[in-house]
Amino acid sequence: MHGTVCHNNPPYIMGGSSRQFSVAETLATNLVVAAICCVWFKYGQGVCTGPAAPLGRPTARRTADCPTCAAMPCVGAHGRAATLPSAEKSGAHDDGYAHVDTITEAFTRTGTDKLWRHGYHRHYENWLLPYKNKAAFDMLEIGTKDGQSLVSWMLYFNNIRHIDAMRYGEPGKWNCKKAAPKMRVDCDKIHIFEGDQSAKADLQTMKDARPEGWDIIIDDGSHVPLHNIISFKLLWNSIKVGGMYVVEDIESSWMDGKVYGYRTRGGLPPKKAPASAVEFFKLLVDVVNRKHFLEPGYTMIAGDEHIAEIVFGDGLLMVRKYTDLSAHQMFPQKLALEMWGKSRVFDDKAALAAYKETHAWLDTIEDAPSAERA
Repeated sequence: MHGTVCHNNPPYIMGGSSRQFSVAETLATNLVVAAICCVWFKYGQGVCTGPAAPLGRPTARRTADCPTCAAMPCVGAHGRAATLPSAEKSGAHDDGYAHVDTITEAFTRTGTDKLWRHGYHRHYENWLLPYKNKAAFDMLEIGTKDGQSLVSWMLYFNNIRHIDAMRYGEPGKWNCKKAAPKMRVDCDKIHIFEGDQSAKADLQTMKDARPEGWDIIIDDGSHVPLHNIISFKLLWNSIKVGGMYVVEDIESSWMDGKVYGYRTRGGLPPKKAPASAVEFFKLLVDVVNRKHFLEPGYTMIAGDEHIAEIVFGDGLLMVRKYTDLSAHQMFPQKLALEMWGKSRVFDDKAALAAYKETHAWLDTIEDAPSAERA
């Protein structure tokens, strides 16, 4: 049924009538046809096929020439994510479990809001691709509830060793089979740590359990800027060579209100850390480029000499670690200051004082002040 009902060929309906319909009749009939398609799909028998579903409706599939069907709120039975034809074509990897070709497909299958609410697939398609086939792949996601994103990682990456997650304040034991109904994923590779991302002891427990570290860490936890900074400071050195650290939901850095019961005091500059995680990560741009202003001691956290790049996206940011630090240190071959005959550029005493103040604060912070906790 789904191969016929969802196609629309105006001004003739289904291409089978010799009479040309009016605009009103065409619209009314298309709505009925689309509704039939979606009801058929909802109760587990049909699916609108074709390119990925429109954003905001993560479980539907449609044909490119079926805009009416695409606009309908098609969802699986009981609101579950659809089993998508293109994902099935990806079949199983050599580990015997289901895998998909793109992170968009993975997000679509699981129904995670990383797709339909945030649109993070716009960044992750490029950011995650270098790790898709990496051997002994390890990943940590801070913050999980139903675990839809954890299943997404299982579907996308091909050589997983560990998918870890930190969970805080959720009752009962996390159920992988419930998070991944009718999906062939290896639940034994998913491990949940119960803990608070703003508590050094809880972060250290995870580090002790995974001394080899992680290729990717994604912070999708409390969204509190202070907690983002604490977690990054304590976990950055657990990122493997060539790995990356992502902070999602950075819009909280501009919020003055409450997030998950926590008080936030963000905003535009002159707001700064700890009120704004974004302003803290902006400081790392100077760290990456410190050789250009002849301040090799300009540092924010231990290990920040390994930062290769910082990328700010829509609602998230990414910090990548060098694959080969010694190769990086070979460049530039000649500093601009040397070419232009300058001896130094960083002689602003006020700027240096502000830097030292920030660095002193970072040296002492390890746990969130109790007033910031829910």
